[in-house]
Amino acid sequence: MGVVFAVMRERSDRTLRDPGDASHYLGLSELGIIPDCELELTETGLKNRPKPKGGNGSGNGHLPNVDLVPERRELISWERKASIVTEAFRTTLTSILFSNQKVSRPRVLVLTSASPKEGKTTVSCNLATALAEIGHRVLVIDADMRRPQLHRVFDLNNELGLGNILLQRTQLEAIQLQNAIQPTIVPGLFVLTSGTGRQSVSSLLHSERLGELIAMARGRFDTVVIDTPPMVNIADARILARYADAVILVLRSAATTRDAALEAKSKFTEDGMPIFGTILNGWNPKTPGYGYYAYYYSAYYHYYNQRSENKSEANVKQT
Repeated sequence: MGVVFAVMRERSDRTLRDPGDASHYLGLSELGIIPDCELELTETGLKNRPKPKGGNGSGNGHLPNVDLVPERRELISWERKASIVTEAFRTTLTSILFSNQKVSRPRVLVLTSASPKEGKTTVSCNLATALAEIGHRVLVIDADMRRPQLHRVFDLNNELGLGNILLQRTQLEAIQLQNAIQPTIVPGLFVLTSGTGRQSVSSLLHSERLGELIAMARGRFDTVVIDTPPMVNIADARILARYADAVILVLRSAATTRDAALEAKSKFTEDGMPIFGTILNGWNPKTPGYGYYAYYYSAYYHYYNQRSENKSEANVKQT
């Protein structure tokens, strides 16, 4: 009965759920595992974070408190520096920087997903924050011009951005790119929003200006992170991958199917741009069979808690 149950479950559930699934089913390197952002570490183990009682705090023109607003996952690495999620992003970044020692580290990263709502924007923003915190000058480009998010995440103006630059027919000048790039609250982190020129997006991405823009950004920044649309019936990520050093596929635990991930992999392979690796996002460490992870996080509760207390004391002293 146990064998029959295991076989039936395997056939009925074709999602990628746990660490190692991407390596096993896709044959791709797993660069990182990001725990569910709604979990927090307590003295008694991993618990769900409390839901906010009020609004999301965005109406006053300031960035909301990420500790109270789960939907602002894109800023967790900045707002919750001493957390298991932030540490997971830092660990993932280390894997990206050191995964190929034979050549120089990738400087232009394209992040995409097989399907919508898998967390690629969350991963893009937090990896960029982690890069900025180690002294890199980082540019994040919102190339998901159909559903742009970065201007909302960082509370930026979106009147001038990627789409507007690509609409121009003349050769790109440095001052044009400089005027479109905006600083964020994270020191060293800059954003090129999607802009308002979003007609015929795929046609815009075939513009010669795209190559000029990325080459210019490569010369001005240490790392360029490009947030792209999901792969389902949209070729944008494949077009942008031509100018990138690495393509990273974001997978959402218990949501991304093996079939969708394999289809994304095959398209990049056919284009001659193999996927650099995968990131498993939204994984629950309390999954049966992975008690070690839950124990590991619980064992380090006092470490994370002490870091948070030290940070609070430092802020009080500065005030």
